[in-house]
Amino acid sequence: MLQTINDILSFLLELVALFLYSLWAYRVPHSLFKKYLLVILAIVMFALVWGLFFSPKAKYPISGSLGWLLKFCVLFIPFIPFANELPVLVITMAVITFLNLWVQSLK
Repeated sequence: MLQTINDILSFLLELVALFLYSLWAYRVPHSLFKKYLLVILAIVMFALVWGLFFSPKAKYPISGSLGWLLKFCVLFIPFIPFANELPVLVITMAVITFLNLWVQSLK
């Protein structure tokens, strides 16, 4: 039961990270065409990195402490720009991400 809830939480964390990377790309000051191109590029890059290295069926899985640390960074970095406005949210998401990855490591 705990693993199922954690898998759902993992998926939600991935979606939120994808959304925040896309939001960052959208907020970069460029022309409208370049803005949407950058958003698409951010989505593709996140999906590519996640699919190749971090997904359950990754072609080149990174395991161990390095894999755990990199996965934490990929999921947590998009929250950092909110540190000044919403520090409690950023700390909460760091703890949730940490606990989520810790429970995954128990499998």
